[in-house]
Order: sequence, then structure tokens, then C-alpha cells
Amino acid sequence: MRKRDNGTVLEEEVLKAIMFDRVGINEGMFLENIVAQMLVASGHKLFFYSRVDKKDFQNNIEIDFLIRDKKKICPVEVKSGQYKKHTSIDRFKKQYSDKVGKSYIVCIKDYEENDNIVRIPVYMVFCL
Repeated sequence: MRKRDNGTVLEEEVLKAIMFDRVGINEGMFLENIVAQMLVASGHKLFFYSRVDKKDFQNNIEIDFLIRDKKKICPVEVKSGQYKKHTSIDRFKKQYSDKVGKSYIVCIKDYEENDNIVRIPVYMVFCL
């Protein structure tokens, strides 16, 4: 992509890159922003969860969004690629099992529900 003298990318170049699938940046960032806007439009307040374990990085947890369903917390993970892996949700549910309701993975695949984890396509986020 061409850049202006001040380092910014021309809007036209960005649009072309998106249209021809040559973005070269984290597509998950776009998807997370779309989901955030849909959640806010549905009346949710946005919260996230992050835990860093400096001794064992495999214990790190990052949940994109936390929403409330009555008195339960529902973790929401946004996946632009691999959607079957949900390590952070599993760790979060284990740590806060008595407070967690349904867990959601928002992805570009069809609806599926297994083991109290609901995989929903992006266009269904307004249903949460």
C-alpha cells in the first residue's frame, strides 16, 4: 500500500486492499470492532478480562468481551480464524465456574452449540 509523505495510508488504497483480500493486518481486529458495535447497539456495556501469569505464560487468559445474562457472566470470544480452540474460555470457566453462564464464540462459521459453548456467526451477535 502506498503511503503519503506523513506515513498515513491513502483511503483508496485501503479500500482496494480490503476488496482484494490483501489487507496484511490482523483481520480479527476488524471483526472485534464489528462485534463491539453490535453488542453496544444491543444495549450491552463492554467489559473484557485479561490475566497474565509471568511465571507460566500458558496460564494467561484473554476474553474479548464479558456480557451479563441476569446474574451470570457470559464470556464472548471473537475468532477470525481457528474457532474450535477456546483455551481462554475454558480457563475462565474453570476459575469462575459458579459465576459463568453460557460462553460464546463469535466466528464466521454456522451456529453450533456444544458443552455450554455457543458458536454463533457474526450476523447473530445482536441476539445476545
